[in-house]
Amino acid sequence: MFKLVHFEEWHTFKMLDQKCNIDVKELFLSGKGKSLESTNSFTGFLNGEPVVCGGILEIWQNRGQVWCIFNEECKYNFVPVFRGIRNFIRNSSFKRIEICVPFGFKKGMRRAEMLGFKLECAMAKKYLPDGSDCSIYSLVRD
Repeated sequence: MFKLVHFEEWHTFKMLDQKCNIDVKELFLSGKGKSLESTNSFTGFLNGEPVVCGGILEIWQNRGQVWCIFNEECKYNFVPVFRGIRNFIRNSSFKRIEICVPFGFKKGMRRAEMLGFKLECAMAKKYLPDGSDCSIYSLVRD
């Protein structure tokens, strides 16, 4: 059973050692995880285990940026995880939400589009914290 709860830093601990999250491990270990507890963030639990942590960070009023990390195990049962993320985004009050997808990451691009995001910038050079390129998607509401 999938359940969304308010994000707490400890939810990320098992995920940070997984290969798919190696790029964000240091960021979270530097205290960023604790600071996210007071933001518009969630953890999705599947069968009692945290499988996704994410949220929308406010850039300014009515504009936010999605952040998300996944447990590698969620790929075996991704439908409820995806639905939980979609519902979280749909229920947010932001008028403009942006998501960055590492450049060339086809699965991430497809997921962003399935969530209703539209490609705004095909390749933003050196955009991510590690200096890599990304594609920027946005979801704009009237």
